[in-house]
Amino acid sequence: MSTTSPSASAIVRAVFSVKGQYGLILGTVLGSTIWHSFLAGPLAYSHLPRQQFGNLQSKLFPPFFALQSAGSLALLGLYKRAGHVLSRHDSTSWVLGGMSVAALLNLLLVGPWTTAIMFRRHRVERLENTTYSAPDPSSKMKSLNRRFAIAHSVSSLLNLGFVFAVVGHAAWIAQNGLTMV
Repeated sequence: MSTTSPSASAIVRAVFSVKGQYGLILGTVLGSTIWHSFLAGPLAYSHLPRQQFGNLQSKLFPPFFALQSAGSLALLGLYKRAGHVLSRHDSTSWVLGGMSVAALLNLLLVGPWTTAIMFRRHRVERLENTTYSAPDPSSKMKSLNRRFAIAHSVSSLLNLGFVFAVVGHAAWIAQNGLTMV
């Protein structure tokens, strides 16, 4: 049995085909989501002082959520371009739409809301010469802690939903191929 390597022109055609673009975008979104959510984020959390970690995340999250948003919207667009009608009866439409909504919510609403609360909490820590976890926090700090816990939980749940959707979608494609594109 002889194996031949693809020609350079065949590789270029594959990269610019709908299936090639779909696979590259899905791989990028999946890889960056797993990397940031389960490797880079936890490592930074365990090795940086809390406020430095928060400042780092405030710079990383906007482009991370923008990549998730653009990638999932591009996948949805490529799916539609392949001739599929986006409908409530199509599970792939739901998965890609859900990924897009979760990422856009984190990019445009929940992420900025969480970051603003975090920076307010940092400011109160400096003004009161305390930490957010000090015993008997001020009423202002208690309020900020409660608001941050809610905002951070919502953001984390949106990201976790994105993770489940993108992993499930990638696994389905690995099992069944890119027949839908």
